[in-house]
Amino acid sequence: MEEEKKRAFFLAKQSEANRLALLSENERKNDNNKDALYLAYKALEIAEQAQKPEQQLSFGDAVSIHLSAPLVKTTQEYESLCLLKKHQEIIGQVNKKDIQVVNLLSNKTTFFTPYPNANILYSKISENGQQILTTSDDFSAMIWDKKGESITHLKGHQEPIIYAAFSPDNRLVLTCSRDNSAKIWTIQGELIATLEGHQGNV
Repeated sequence: MEEEKKRAFFLAKQSEANRLALLSENERKNDNNKDALYLAYKALEIAEQAQKPEQQLSFGDAVSIHLSAPLVKTTQEYESLCLLKKHQEIIGQVNKKDIQVVNLLSNKTTFFTPYPNANILYSKISENGQQILTTSDDFSAMIWDKKGESITHLKGHQEPIIYAAFSPDNRLVLTCSRDNSAKIWTIQGELIATLEGHQGNV
């Protein structure tokens, strides 16, 4: 009996998620992009781990339309997008220069340029959704808050950093470079270890 209740609850959630995804599509077709994005987001939130392709496609389409040139003030394409369900935000890297943070509830947008004189090679969001990690072709990495304020500047590599990541507890940062090394840092910028020995890019 308990399994039947769980199954019924699961089907009810999927039905509601599908309904919201369909409503999102209708709103998008009617050019109500803000409502389309909100409905698509709620569909994924309700579906949780059992998201269906049509629900994900609905959200992807809504994001693509909502984060278009008029909103971000650019005609460039997105390099990456990250949805933070807990904080109801989208963080995107636009072209090679800019980071954009959009709050889905207030529609407030923060738009900043980490490296005025260099290009972003890679961007990553911390597990807690509070920090943004960027790497650049100036051989450094930086940690930012979501307002675009610099927290930490990581310097030490001899070539561009092509990958970086936060540890699950958000206390450490890993950077990998074309100088054939990887480095481990504290979130405050203290270098803990340099991992060398590779014969090519890490």
